[in-house]
Amino acid sequence: MLQKLVSKYGKKLFIQTFNHARFFSNGKQVLKLSKEEILAKNWERRCELATAYRAFAKLNMNEGVCNHLTTKAPSLHCDEDIILIIPYGVYWSEVTPQCLAGIDKDNGNLIEGSDKPELTAHSIHRGIYRHRPDVNAIMHTHSEYAAALSVLDDMEIKPIHQNSCRFIGNVMYDKNYGAIAADGENDEADRLGKMIGDKDILLMGNHGTTSVGSTVALAFDLHYYFEIAAKAQIMAYQTGKPFRTLGPDVALSIYNYMRKDCHYYANAHFSGIQKALMREDPTFLKQTRVHH
Repeated sequence: MLQKLVSKYGKKLFIQTFNHARFFSNGKQVLKLSKEEILAKNWERRCELATAYRAFAKLNMNEGVCNHLTTKAPSLHCDEDIILIIPYGVYWSEVTPQCLAGIDKDNGNLIEGSDKPELTAHSIHRGIYRHRPDVNAIMHTHSEYAAALSVLDDMEIKPIHQNSCRFIGNVMYDKNYGAIAADGENDEADRLGKMIGDKDILLMGNHGTTSVGSTVALAFDLHYYFEIAAKAQIMAYQTGKPFRTLGPDVALSIYNYMRKDCHYYANAHFSGIQKALMREDPTFLKQTRVHH
């Protein structure tokens, strides 16, 4: 529903909370969400994010209990959306919707849940959300092929494969690794938020990948296929033979085709892996009480 409201009434929405209800307005018309609708949307976002965590674990794209995925969600406790994020120490294959923490997007204070996330995690994400109000989900991993690409002097994706063409002109390459964003408000988190610009992917030199999207499904799909594109390139490097690159017109036509239907493909991909995960563990999206 939230996405439909934004689509229908524009991005410049403001939100007020009154008597456990939320009001969305574009200055002309006010729409009210009931307490039940807020709770339902909060749970829906939790299920999506838990699916993304488990999916990346299944795909071996996680790293210990580090790295982090987030999404924005409505809450009864804030005028604006909170950020859902994994509490530090939870292994990705064991994430459930109810275990996720909800934090204030401005100051990082814990609002929902009892276990706190790692400080560097929400610091980076809050920096990006500040500079990209159109973004509703952010995913950051150190997946092996993208990480390998990030340590090269020339870390740019080349148009050598169909999957590679999806990222033509849609990646920001950060070749100036600054520092660990270890404080709640810091220059590095703000720098990364500005660095990504209007791109969907930030390849962080000597570090890893960050993807952003208007939905969890889209951010997940972009992240997955960037890793696949990086894998093709790294493996091609290992042959020691020259690349056969695609011509600019062909590469651009592939990019435009994938861009046009990106939500269709992302939703199908995400739904498919969610069903696979539920066959393995039919209870992981079962609703239980969330500490609001």
